[in-house]
Amino acid sequence: MSEPKSTITDVPPSSGWNARASLRCVFCGAEAPIGTLPVGCQACDAQPAAPLEVVYDDAGFEPENLKDAIAHLRQFRQPIEGSALVSLGRSASTPLVPVPKLGHDLWVKNETTNATWSHKDRTHEVSVGAARLLGSRGVVASSTGNHGAAAAAHATKAGLPSLVFCHPDASDIAMLMIRAYGGVVAQLPTDDARQLLSDVVDDGWFPATTMDPAVSVKSNPYGAEGYKSIAYEVVEALQRLPATVLVPSASGDTLYGVMKGFADVAELMGGRMPRIVAVPPTGAAPLVLSMEAGHSVRVDDAKSVALSIADPFTGRHALIALQRWGGSAVAVTDDSIVSAVKALAAEGLLVEPASAAGLAGYWDLRDAGQIDTTGPTVLLVTNSGAKWPRELADEFPGSALRTSNEVRAELQRKLAGGER
Repeated sequence: MSEPKSTITDVPPSSGWNARASLRCVFCGAEAPIGTLPVGCQACDAQPAAPLEVVYDDAGFEPENLKDAIAHLRQFRQPIEGSALVSLGRSASTPLVPVPKLGHDLWVKNETTNATWSHKDRTHEVSVGAARLLGSRGVVASSTGNHGAAAAAHATKAGLPSLVFCHPDASDIAMLMIRAYGGVVAQLPTDDARQLLSDVVDDGWFPATTMDPAVSVKSNPYGAEGYKSIAYEVVEALQRLPATVLVPSASGDTLYGVMKGFADVAELMGGRMPRIVAVPPTGAAPLVLSMEAGHSVRVDDAKSVALSIADPFTGRHALIALQRWGGSAVAVTDDSIVSAVKALAAEGLLVEPASAAGLAGYWDLRDAGQIDTTGPTVLLVTNSGAKWPRELADEFPGSALRTSNEVRAELQRKLAGGER
C-alpha cells in the first residue's frame, strides 16, 4: 500500500494543520494556503466573494479494503490533525437505526445522541479546533439554536469565549444551553447582528459560520469538513454505499459535507455515488429554486414549522455540490413534516421538525416511484426534539391525568383502539 504524496502547501506537520490540505475556490479554482482564514476567494470577481473549500493531495493511495479506506479518510482528509480537534467525547459512531415499518430497507442516522443532541457537534469539533490553532480570541456564530449550543459547548471546552446571535424564534432551551456553556446570547435585528458579527471577526474572533460569505458575511471553509464523518459512519455500518440519502437542508454546509464524505468513499472504493437528496420545506426552498434556475435564488419571507432549515438563501457551495455529485432537491410541506415527526416518535425517535424533513421527502419520492430499491435508503436525523418543546407541545397536546379513574379510562381507550 503506497504512502500519500507530500503536501502542495508548506505548512509544517507539527502545526496542527493537515500538511496535505489547501483551500480552493469553488468557482475559479484558485488556491490559498491551509491555516489561513480568508473571507472567500480573493482571486476571482464573484460578488460576494466565492466560497473556499478544503482539498487534499493524497493521490496514489490505494486502499486494500473498506476499513482501510475509511481509516485513511479520517486521518488524511481533514483540515486539522486529529489531536487538534476539540472533542466532547463523541462516540465513534452515532446509531444507524433500521425503521422497516416506515419503508423498505430504510434507515435513520440518529444524530440526536451527540453531546449537544445535534449533528452540529461534528462541525464545531473542526471549527473550534481551527479557531484554537489560529489563536482566535473567541468564537462567534449565528443560529436558530442547535448550531449555537454546539459552538458554545466546544468553545468552552477549548477555553475560548463564545458569542451567538440567535434568531428571534430560537429555542429557549438551546439559548439556555448556550448560557450554561458560558456563551453570550444576543438577539439583534438582522442587519445589526450581521454587522456586529463582521466587526467581531475583524477583531480576531473565529467565525463559526458557513462556507459561503453570501450567507454569513464572514465565511468558515473548515467546519463543513466535520460533516463528512456522517457518511463514513453510514458506510461502515452498512458495509456498503447506500443507494439514497435524504438530508434536511438550509444554509448548505451539512449537505455539502455529507455529499463530500460519500464522494470520498466512492472515489477510493470505485463505488457508485449515492443519490443525495436535499430536503428543505416548501416555505423556504431556495435550493430547489436554485436547482431549477441554475444559479442561486433567494426566497423572500422564508418560514416553516421547521425553523432550523427555514433559511431564505442556501450557500452557493450547496448548489455546486448537487451539480458536481449528481444530487437533487425536493421541498416538503409543513403538514408532511409534522406527520413525519409523529411517525418517528412512534419509532422511539424524538426529533425536531427540521430533522423529520428527510422522512417527509422520502414519502414524496416513494409515492412518485423515485426511490432506488436496489440498496438502502438513509434518512439523516439531525437534532433532538428535546430542545424544541414549544413545537412538540403543538403536535403532542395534553397534560398529565390527575385521577385514577381518568387513567383507567385512558388505558381502556388505548387498548380498545390498539394505540401505543
